[in-house]
Amino acid sequence: PRELVDIYRDEVLPLADAVTPNQFEAEQLTGIPVRTQDDAIRACRALHDMGPELVLITSAVFDDDDGDEENEAGSGGGGGNGGEEGG
Repeated sequence: PRELVDIYRDEVLPLADAVTPNQFEAEQLTGIPVRTQDDAIRACRALHDMGPELVLITSAVFDDDDGDEENEAGSGGGGGNGGEEGG
C-alpha cells in the first residue's frame, strides 16, 4: 500500500542485506520510472544507497523490449560498483 512506502524505504530497507523488488515496487521506493535498462540500473544504485548490498529488480518490462521476454537488472557488492544485467 502507498501509505507504507515511506516505512519500507526509510526503516526497512536500511536494515536489509538484499532486496528483490519488482519494477513497480522499485519505482515506488526510488521515485525513478523504470522504462529502460539504464533506468533499472539507476534504480538499483538508488536502492543500494538506501542500504542493501544486493539489489535485483525482477519482472521488468522495458519500453524498448519486443515483448517476448522479461528482463532482470541487478547489482551486488554495494558501493555503487555498477550493475549487472541479465535477461
